[in-house]
Amino acid sequence: MGRVVGHILFQIARIAAGVAFFCAALSLPVYFFGTDCALLDAAGNFKDSPAKVVKAYLDTSKPSVAMFLASATDLSDETFSAAEKSFKKNPKMRAAGGDEPFFEAFYSTLGVDPSAPKQSCFYEILALTEHRKKLYEFLAQSDFETVRRIIALRDMNPSIFPPVSSAAGAPLSSAILTSALLTQSGFATPALVRSISDLISRAEDSDTEPFERFGMSILSFSKRLDWVELGLLVSQFDSTESLYDFALIVQQSPSEADARALIAYVFLCGNPSAAADYLRGRPEKYRKAFSYALCRGEGALDLLFELDKPLYRPSALSRALKHLGLPVFGSALDSACARNPQLFLVVKTLLCILAGYLIVRGLLNLAVPRRDTPKWFSPLSLMRGLFEGTLFAIVVFAFLEPVMFKADVAPKAVQAPVFSLSKIVNTVKDEGMKFEMDSTNIMVLVIFFLLQFIIYVIGLIKISSIRRSGVSAKVKLELLGNESELFDMGLYVGLWGTVLSLVMLSLGIVEASLMTAYMSTLFGILFTAILKIINVRSYRRKLIMECSRAAAAADTVQKRQ
Repeated sequence: MGRVVGHILFQIARIAAGVAFFCAALSLPVYFFGTDCALLDAAGNFKDSPAKVVKAYLDTSKPSVAMFLASATDLSDETFSAAEKSFKKNPKMRAAGGDEPFFEAFYSTLGVDPSAPKQSCFYEILALTEHRKKLYEFLAQSDFETVRRIIALRDMNPSIFPPVSSAAGAPLSSAILTSALLTQSGFATPALVRSISDLISRAEDSDTEPFERFGMSILSFSKRLDWVELGLLVSQFDSTESLYDFALIVQQSPSEADARALIAYVFLCGNPSAAADYLRGRPEKYRKAFSYALCRGEGALDLLFELDKPLYRPSALSRALKHLGLPVFGSALDSACARNPQLFLVVKTLLCILAGYLIVRGLLNLAVPRRDTPKWFSPLSLMRGLFEGTLFAIVVFAFLEPVMFKADVAPKAVQAPVFSLSKIVNTVKDEGMKFEMDSTNIMVLVIFFLLQFIIYVIGLIKISSIRRSGVSAKVKLELLGNESELFDMGLYVGLWGTVLSLVMLSLGIVEASLMTAYMSTLFGILFTAILKIINVRSYRRKLIMECSRAAAAADTVQKRQ
């Protein structure tokens, strides 16, 4: 009786240890297919916050940039008050959006009151023919060879824009003059100037389309930004191709707020290619993650780009089990996970596997006290426990992250826009969706494989149990035949997996290929064949030979008697 009670208490302690490890795993805010908000909050403290960057722009006489960034990061009220004080102190900054002497020299030729309410964007300044004429005359005095070559393109025969000389030539004229003014003002980096020079040379040889595409990108930003904002944005690019690519990403934004968030990111961090790589061809949930990280600062954005995942959306199970986590570590644990997310994801996986092993083995041993392996640390027992724990971990992550069985539908690509970059042509299929589809299929295949492997190990353990039973070969042979249904269980589970997968596919619960559903049956056939042909058949043959030898020995003894 005492031994039974000890066995029960030991298994309960094993289950309790498994639950403790499971709680420890749940407390780690790291996931395979999402980025937890707690990680981004913690990573935001690693670098300067948006508030510090906004203050730096105010201190360097760029109030419009400060207001733009503050608006995108929910810091509007105090920043707008400080910016308005700067404008009142120096009214000449209002038109440009900041202290920009070269722009003020041009703007003074327009005869506009500097303290008048500013236009919403730089393009509005050039909307009047008279203003474009004044800017042309202003730039014609430049000693910069590249500037003179740019404004000379007003006479080219364009392939996308209407000619400057036509009644609809204002967009191309504005794009050319804005590009020239950006170059003259020094906002264009040396690398960008070289790239522009290459486009000019091609346009001079009648290949005007590349320069016109560059003009489109300049035009699209000039319709959103004032002069200082436009100049600061352009200064972050080293080639016309990257500028055009970023303009397409901005134009693809589902809302104006998302487009402004992208531009605000450049003001906050620079390196526009990182944001373009993260968002290109991705569904809207990636933009939501981007906007959330933007409000937390450069550190959060760096982590988001490193993990390359959308925000984690808690499942019903994770919300129900949230109270089982270990909140004692708090922000310290979040910060540690943010610094080493991959390491802690491995730790979380190992904790789930260990928890699964302890919980599953504890429950099974409570239900069936008799041991079916010689020792708990025997190879077969450990292998079975490992795969039981792995299957438990996969099931847990499947409920914590049901998105692993969903395939993202990529947005339609933007290509070859006209003037405002608003024409969308669906000709490019994104490769990101293929990766997610592949990951879904692989996850389903791994689950089927582990199920069949566990069943295979159970069969090996049963054969080992019969081998150690201590009865005669004839009885062992009968026991082996009695387990034929158990040895066929792989086929039954394989067929069940295929039928269940087809039902779930038809209901849209799981989005994977039909091939993964049929692989369940294939794995069942494969492992059942291995078990029955290699293991059961060879052991049955051995028992038959032993029975034959025993019968022959018995006949010999009987004859001697």
